[in-house]
Amino acid sequence: YECTVCESLPQLTQVIAAQGEPDILFLDIRLKNADGVSEIPKLLNERTRTQIIFVTGYPLENCERVYDVAHAYFLTKPVTLERLEKAVRAAEKHLNELSQTITIKCGATLHSLFTADILYMESNRRKVLIHTVERVYEVYEQLQPLTQLAGPKFIQCHKSYSVNLQYARTIDGRFFYLSTGEQIPISQRAYTKV
Repeated sequence: YECTVCESLPQLTQVIAAQGEPDILFLDIRLKNADGVSEIPKLLNERTRTQIIFVTGYPLENCERVYDVAHAYFLTKPVTLERLEKAVRAAEKHLNELSQTITIKCGATLHSLFTADILYMESNRRKVLIHTVERVYEVYEQLQPLTQLAGPKFIQCHKSYSVNLQYARTIDGRFFYLSTGEQIPISQRAYTKV
């Protein structure tokens, strides 16, 4: 591990600007002249891969706001070595999940896609349209093998659709509603599994 210690929010801002976003960030919920929980979303990219481990020495009843920010772990002071190692392992596991890729071929070009960036996949005749946060890729593949290749966060909810569950916000009897606003149909056959 390479470790950088920042004693203030402005110093952390400078380090992120110079070195990029860290893989793992240990952050006290209260910083000198700043609130770590409310300030960190302003510092990191909206689609950050940084795994935040919140730390506090304050009474826990004041800490529920950490759940307003995606984080890998929450530690209370004094931090034991056992708890520290468990937090780092959890953050590393999340990083590995975010780093999983699939390789697809579009025409003569190979693309390596982070599975965490795939919103859903749509079968359209002999092609599959892979909808990512940035663009749509069109490949000559079958939906079921691509869904299995993408990993356990994907579920085939219809003969023509697979969804990345990390983007699913609401399910009603007929549709997944994604955080992007799109709605994906759920077939009656797949509803129980979904």
